[in-house]
Amino acid sequence: TWHRERIASPRHAIDHLPLLLWHMDEPMGDSSIIPNFLISKFAAENVKVCLSGLGGDELFGGYSRYLDPGKGRIRRAFEKMPMAAGALAPAVQAWRFSWAEELRMASNPSMEWRGYLHRLQIFDSCALKSIGFPSLGRAESVIEDLWNRFPGDDPVSRRQFIDQHTYLPDEILALTDRMSMANSLEVRTPFMDYRLVRFAQTLTSPMKQTSQHFKIFLKESLGDRVPPEVLNRPKWGFDTPLKRWLAQPEMLDLIRQLPSGECVKEGLLRASAVAALVATPESVCNSARRVWNLLVLDTWLRIRGRMSPPQESLNSLMEPETCSVL
Repeated sequence: TWHRERIASPRHAIDHLPLLLWHMDEPMGDSSIIPNFLISKFAAENVKVCLSGLGGDELFGGYSRYLDPGKGRIRRAFEKMPMAAGALAPAVQAWRFSWAEELRMASNPSMEWRGYLHRLQIFDSCALKSIGFPSLGRAESVIEDLWNRFPGDDPVSRRQFIDQHTYLPDEILALTDRMSMANSLEVRTPFMDYRLVRFAQTLTSPMKQTSQHFKIFLKESLGDRVPPEVLNRPKWGFDTPLKRWLAQPEMLDLIRQLPSGECVKEGLLRASAVAALVATPESVCNSARRVWNLLVLDTWLRIRGRMSPPQESLNSLMEPETCSVL
């Protein structure tokens, strides 16, 4: 194969984010839209159609979050005291949300789905309240419904079932399609063939992954056709180093404007709560995914009414308005 490289940087995010969100048509908080756009633009210089491995993880077991973590210390401690766990959960919530979730699960075994939801969320309901967001959304009801609708009891497949109805179609397939189409590139996804999807759904957890091995069946099916150093290399997601990017001075300058940005002006967020998240480089890094999502939402609010693609960088888009006095 003929390999070429392109390095993604914070500058690419600053230069392209308004345009990318315009193409997404929604405030997509997955930072991988940046490398997806760049690699599509890069590929389109030479080809018109590409193949993608999207769906391999969601079908054959490629995420550690699919493994059942088992009962934590709190659930074990309150296993025989479900009523006490249920009574304590509301009091603990504001102080430590993850502990409150464990208490809820200890109070009722049918709430086990909350453990998976907690592993997915960037802003849980408690965090949304703390920043003043006026709606808590439907995440809980959606995940609970899918968890209970799963036709079986296989733990890995149940979690994959949720991703196959949410994360896969609504996030990674959507962003790949729109970022490639923005560059007039067609990306095809062989793993999404319905026959392969149906076959993968018949596999049991041990055939997909263990705590030490992932995508077991898929790797074994490749036999000797792929070198061991490729099959056995560590997982490497197609994502951005958000903590490092957001710590760069050029990004921090933009992030510091969020407490007076569009989210606050439109009453979606409370300025003091946003200010606390972006107060220092350390606080930004500690809440990198949350801060990125706030930056995305703020940017999208500024360009959502545009009828043509925005040409500005984030620097220009977020410049304070100036008034001239005659």
